[in-house]
Amino acid sequence: IMIGAAQRTRREEILRGSVVNAVIRLVGPGVDVHVISTASSESAPDRQRRNRTSRQVLSPLSTRRLVASLLLIATAMPLLTVVLTTLREDLDLTSDVSLYLLVVVAVAATGGLLPGLVASVIAIVTLNWYFTEPLYTLSIASSQDVIALGVFVVVTTTVSVYVDASARRRASAARAESDARA
Repeated sequence: IMIGAAQRTRREEILRGSVVNAVIRLVGPGVDVHVISTASSESAPDRQRRNRTSRQVLSPLSTRRLVASLLLIATAMPLLTVVLTTLREDLDLTSDVSLYLLVVVAVAATGGLLPGLVASVIAIVTLNWYFTEPLYTLSIASSQDVIALGVFVVVTTTVSVYVDASARRRASAARAESDARA
């Protein structure tokens, strides 16, 4: 016997009873009963959109990875700033930008688009404030420094977008695999 059954909450089944359970009891142990979910009036994309949490919409990465990326921002950025300010006489802006780029790429690879963009903005402001002439202002005297910081923004944004897109494709593939198995 094949039965179509709409999805109902456990509470609804307790209060109103289950037709599926009634049929199984009625036909006895010698008959196979297959239950097929009936489609609701809502389309599959609408159901998926409704079932997504806001966190999944912002980033398909796990909460654990997002927290790790935020911890990386909170610890690595200040630590790197302290180290580089003490080595200011020995390093130039290119070295500073490269080291911040390493941290921002690590954040983006861990947390995706939003943490990567946050880390990029923090790094740009920090680089501008502490390491570009005139120091301790948000102005830039050299056009070469403007180009270096502009390239920094483009690279970090590209990496962040790539990691986010990759995570979304991976989540989509996992959903497709689950659907195929079902």
